[in-house]
Amino acid sequence: MNKIIFTAVCCITAAAFFTGCASNTYRGVDLLNGNVNKAGESTERNAGAGDTALENTVIRWYIDSAPRGARVFYRVISSTGEVQNTNESYIGVTPLEETKSFDIRGLSYANAGNVRIEIKVSRSGYYEQKKVYNLQQAVDQQEISGFFDLVPVEE
Repeated sequence: MNKIIFTAVCCITAAAFFTGCASNTYRGVDLLNGNVNKAGESTERNAGAGDTALENTVIRWYIDSAPRGARVFYRVISSTGEVQNTNESYIGVTPLEETKSFDIRGLSYANAGNVRIEIKVSRSGYYEQKKVYNLQQAVDQQEISGFFDLVPVEE
């Protein structure tokens, strides 16, 4: 049984690799022409088409607050044409600790310095707070983490 599962996994992996080769690219690298930048990504197809190595980078997210139980949102803010700005996305409540991918189309190491992640924390009865993280630093550190000391709204 294990031999059959192993064979199936190997066949699927090989098929995915050869499918990439058939299109002349594998993980964003132009296999036929060799046009790559320092990050190993294609210089011709880096226009947010879903073909860069950093688009699905998985990092650790740790967001906490006092008091806990605040809602956590994030959005992408970009000053480069390869990466689009996004609307806020809800990711959970504090304390939030998980590993998740960026899922940012067009993101490469070369343009990551021009892309930021804005984290917003909100809780009823408290002022909402935001922090902005440089994506290149987050990639280098393999983490986005922060603590929010929430301030009560005075009535």
